[in-house]
Amino acid sequence: MAVPDNDVISRLLRSAAEAASTFEREASRAISDAVNEVLNGSGGSHGRPGSSGASYRRPGSASSADIRLKQQQKAMQNQNGTGNNSGYRKVNNPQSQDYARHNMGVKSAYNYAKWQPPQLYKNTSGETTGGVMKAILGYGVAIAGAAVLISTIVSGGGVLASLGGLLGGSVMVAAGLPIGVSGSKQVSRVKRFKEYVKALGGKTVEYLKNLAKATGRSVEYLQSDLQDLSDRRYFTQGHFDEEREQFMTSDETYQKYLALLDDKKKAEEVSKQADDLLRESGLTPAGIEIVKAGQEYLTKIQRMNAELPGEEITEKLQALERVIARILSEVRNQPSKATELRRMMNYYLPTTWNLLQTYKQIEDEKVKTAQMVQTQLEIEKSIDTVNAAFENLLDRLFRDRSWDVSADISVLNSMLKQDSLKDDNIKEYANKEGEGS
Repeated sequence: MAVPDNDVISRLLRSAAEAASTFEREASRAISDAVNEVLNGSGGSHGRPGSSGASYRRPGSASSADIRLKQQQKAMQNQNGTGNNSGYRKVNNPQSQDYARHNMGVKSAYNYAKWQPPQLYKNTSGETTGGVMKAILGYGVAIAGAAVLISTIVSGGGVLASLGGLLGGSVMVAAGLPIGVSGSKQVSRVKRFKEYVKALGGKTVEYLKNLAKATGRSVEYLQSDLQDLSDRRYFTQGHFDEEREQFMTSDETYQKYLALLDDKKKAEEVSKQADDLLRESGLTPAGIEIVKAGQEYLTKIQRMNAELPGEEITEKLQALERVIARILSEVRNQPSKATELRRMMNYYLPTTWNLLQTYKQIEDEKVKTAQMVQTQLEIEKSIDTVNAAFENLLDRLFRDRSWDVSADISVLNSMLKQDSLKDDNIKEYANKEGEGS
């Protein structure tokens, strides 16, 4: 079986490491955006007792923030010429959005969510009242029908009267009961919906296990209920992730998730291709993991180096990149030596990477103290030490291969001599022929 070209493997390993790094970076950015959305938005404390945000209030009580928010909404309606009966309008004034976002209490969380663009939640104004009215009407008709049935049975009148009473009462029960049940479900549905909005706290993505903890419902129940509420357009842009472990309330967040998922799949595909080639080169599964880990560290160091402005640290890191790349290349040439890199991958490179992250954090500071500068100098010296150690490791790998070459050369010379094909043997044979003549 042909051994894959080393340059091809190197390029594929770089692609796999870059794809994995891209996915990791984008995922970190998405998490950071979600955190910032909560910290700067309406999430935060969720208004629970003992939280650091808005203080807890009795259900139904209005805070000054609620009143001010309603006043703002009314003023914006009048400004847009919509009046008070035109329904909800999107808030397009960033100043009003910031004001509402930073002065929000428990009760206003749901109200503000309906107003912020894009509209993520259904306007449920009047739905609870409508549900109550349906329940009263339906159960009322059903109860009246039951009363007619009981009265008919007890009275024991004529056959026609009894049949009419039984039929009429049955129709009233059959018609009223479903309406009453529908009204009760509607009230319960709106109540649960508002509980979920409150638990989300303004975030557009949340793990179901967190929602389960906040609402006291099981994850399985939430999967079914949130899907039903999304289908009914209570959550106008509701989505689940592939594993149905997270719920997203906006198309924008869902598209970001799909992009991350695509990056992850690409990284996995390239990684699999790299695994196949490394396996063909003779590396064991453990060796493959070692080489791939080394390539990932090399890619991260290269990106870090591109972000650091100092000339001296840049030269040191370039030397580090070269020696790591040569070590990985040599291990691909000598698959049996992969296990010798275990300490390098498990300790030296992770520690070096942590030092570089500290260096970068200090470099990003606008004002550096004397201690910070001293720390950077110590890190630079440590990089020199690591470079020297890795050079020694590379020399050892080359020395092992040179010994193998020496053995091959010795065997080759012996075989050439036996077959009288070596120059010394040829000259000796020619001299003997000359003497004989």
